[in-house]
Amino acid sequence: MFNCKSVCLLALRFALIGLVVAGCGSPSVSSGNAIEWVRFEGRGVSLNMPSTFTAIALSPETRANLIEHLKSKGGSNAQLAATLEHNPNIYRLMLADAAQPDIPTNVNIVGGKAEAANPKAFLEDLTWKLPDEAVVKSLDEMSVGKSPAARMVIEWTQSSFTQAAYAVRYIDTLFVVTYSAESDQFNEMLPIFEQSIQTFAVEP
Repeated sequence: MFNCKSVCLLALRFALIGLVVAGCGSPSVSSGNAIEWVRFEGRGVSLNMPSTFTAIALSPETRANLIEHLKSKGGSNAQLAATLEHNPNIYRLMLADAAQPDIPTNVNIVGGKAEAANPKAFLEDLTWKLPDEAVVKSLDEMSVGKSPAARMVIEWTQSSFTQAAYAVRYIDTLFVVTYSAESDQFNEMLPIFEQSIQTFAVEP
């Protein structure tokens, strides 16, 4: 089974690459408006997001571009590229806001064998592996339904992106759900992310 920390780092990086989403141009979701929620299902997982979001397939071309991007960065990114190259199906679910062009607000879910006693310990260990441009703003314990969980907020200073990464332990598997938005929109989107994560479920 692949290394869960490498997969989580890859999930955090993915949002910074950019996604090309069809159907851009509609007004984007706002926490101040009435929200229509839609259930999205992936490989063994599901969660609710606003109806402006759409599921994204990681095509061979997109995956190849991401691998090349990571390789070009050098250093520890080469290990992340190898993780994606040898595990093409690591993403359980990927979503993006179709109302936003270029780099939209997006969500991705990965999972792997739990390597830490609790989700907060996992995220704390992960902070030592983040690049200098990633500034951890907060790290808190919480729960998602009846499952132990933790949330880490990361600001990427060179990319003007902020992420809420939720680690959720389900039996012996650790799932990482990453919500990403441009930094100037993050505080507005965070209440939506907080509602969404509480709908996360592992499907039989």
